[in-house]
Amino acid sequence: MKWPCDGPSRNASSASSTQPIMALNTNKIVGAEALMRWEHPERGVVAPLDFIPLAEETGLIVPIGAWVLEVAARQAATWARRSPHGYP
Repeated sequence: MKWPCDGPSRNASSASSTQPIMALNTNKIVGAEALMRWEHPERGVVAPLDFIPLAEETGLIVPIGAWVLEVAARQAATWARRSPHGYP
């Protein structure tokens, strides 16, 4: 499979979501998991197993990783502001 674009595609969208990891005994957030999804308009959702190696080969893995980390850090800051006991 060939990487379908030289940079971010106007016809594809990607999404990063951050899920909290909770301690069941305290109900506090103790960590987070960042997930990346890529939705191509013709192929549908492209599995990370397919797009991560391509991103590595094309050098796009670094900017993708930076973007995912930025999204995760913003989400962690939001959780910290909303938590009455602080984060974690």
